[in-house]
Amino acid sequence: MKLLTFENDGKIGAGFVDGNQIIVCAEGKTAAFAVRSLIEGGSASVQDWAAKGASAERIALADVRLLA
Repeated sequence: MKLLTFENDGKIGAGFVDGNQIIVCAEGKTAAFAVRSLIEGGSASVQDWAAKGASAERIALADVRLLA
């Protein structure tokens, strides 16, 4: 799973890469720390994010500015 934080339309988001898209798992003020929280949360947190893949918002990777 490739994790990232990004900026899209002036908003911060966090999620993971699926092909040429980003699965958005967090947005807003908490998104800047979401990847760190995910890593600290361990496998249960990773499973929660992976489960969001089916229904979460998707954004084209080319449409965002990568932050980390």
